[in-house]
Amino acid sequence: MEDTTPEDPIYRQNEDILRPWVDVHRLKKLEGTWYKDGQRVVTGGLHDKRTIIEAHHNSSVYSHPGIARTT
Repeated sequence: MEDTTPEDPIYRQNEDILRPWVDVHRLKKLEGTWYKDGQRVVTGGLHDKRTIIEAHHNSSVYSHPGIARTT
């Protein structure tokens, strides 16, 4: 898997999508990025979401081998 960084396009948040969610879901904007309960809001499609999850969840750097290898 290629390395992903916060500057990658998959991390961009679509303000048009987020606007109706802000009050309903109590989103908070910190340093230009929207969060819900401390978790970054992802507005991209399924591919973008999976890429971000894999980059930050399955990597051995984060000590999680992925759901298939977790017992």
